Amino acid sequence: VVDPDGQLIYAREGLQGADGVADAVRAAELGAAAPVPALRVGLLGLAFIAGLACAFTPCGIGLLPAYVGLLLERSSTAAGPVRVARALGGGVQAALGIVAVYAALAILFWAFGAALRPLLPWLAPVLGIGLAVLGVLALRGTSWGFLRPRTSAGFDARAGFTAFGAAYGLAGFACT
Repeated sequence: VVDPDGQLIYAREGLQGADGVADAVRAAELGAAAPVPALRVGLLGLAFIAGLACAFTPCGIGLLPAYVGLLLERSSTAAGPVRVARALGGGVQAALGIVAVYAALAILFWAFGAALRPLLPWLAPVLGIGLAVLGVLALRGTSWGFLRPRTSAGFDARAGFTAFGAAYGLAGFACT
């Protein structure tokens, strides 16, 4: 359980009674809970850790090889320092995409969380149906070229890295 200031105030492993968790939630809401000493990182620290975890969650780990391949492919034609600079630039662009997704979702949940809470039981089936439809389309060989950002000069690699980061953020958000 995390309090409104981002402090972890209840952490247990294994089966727990609902009363202990409910008491921790009430204490967090009242601001009367003591933080778990090992993780006093604050809200910004918690967001940073969640962002780092995004790359290695079961929800997003499948994108990691594609991300590394994208970084290496983009910088493979350059030599030495230029290659490193391009790879770092691509990484920064992807990170901006992840940050944009997390920021947008955080604002969405902050602003509309109470209204969205009753809809959560319907979210999983709707997302499941959507993923099944996308899976069928992928198996049919659907071209996804319309999703690529384009400029008058063709594919914009910076926008591509940002879009890839956004996709990675969406994939990892479910787990973090």
